[in-house]
Amino acid sequence: MMVTMIKRISLLLPLLMYASFTVSAQEKDFGIWFELDAEKKITKRLDLMLSGSVRTFENASKIDYIFLEAALQYEFSDYFSGSASYRLSSALEDDGEYYYRHRLTLDAIVKYPAGNFTFSGRFRIQRATKTYIEDSEDIAAAWAGRIRFKTEYDFSSKPFSPYFFIEAYNPLFENEGLDINRMRLSGGTELRISNSTAFDIGYIFQRDFKSEYEDKHILSIALKVSF
Repeated sequence: MMVTMIKRISLLLPLLMYASFTVSAQEKDFGIWFELDAEKKITKRLDLMLSGSVRTFENASKIDYIFLEAALQYEFSDYFSGSASYRLSSALEDDGEYYYRHRLTLDAIVKYPAGNFTFSGRFRIQRATKTYIEDSEDIAAAWAGRIRFKTEYDFSSKPFSPYFFIEAYNPLFENEGLDINRMRLSGGTELRISNSTAFDIGYIFQRDFKSEYEDKHILSIALKVSF
């Protein structure tokens, strides 16, 4: 039943995303996200993952966000896995300086292979804290729930695997119900260079709803290595 639900939502959500994105935005921006991901298999089912990223904004002219992240992922079965991660980031704040942020996440991931396709759903709970304090709201930790649905296609005889995903963010514990404050729509491909190395190149369209409509067009470039 869970797999059938993932498939149906994967087909339905693009229509809902399109309806949301047709609202005219007040601000637009372009950025490039550079990322390096490393994965090390500790046991048959336990993986250690390390990531680093630099993200730009204002037409890729300024660095907005830098992070280092470590995660452990455990595969309970071929269809279900869970992970926990910690991220240390440095973000550009309103005073023009960079300040540290801390983020903890817990993920539950369901996936189902169907021929060359793989359908997956991920639910994430994250807790983020700031070191730059402007008002009392910045002192408390910010909790968010994120849900992502992804479809991948593996060309057996070719080195690339195109994908598409949609993701929604919802603040938690703020008495806002299911008020989504951010959505992402992305398409791209993973290009395998060898059994242990691949490039991931994609386009991300992000809309922020929290204060005013803001659209971001993002070019994502990642190098992935495994050991």
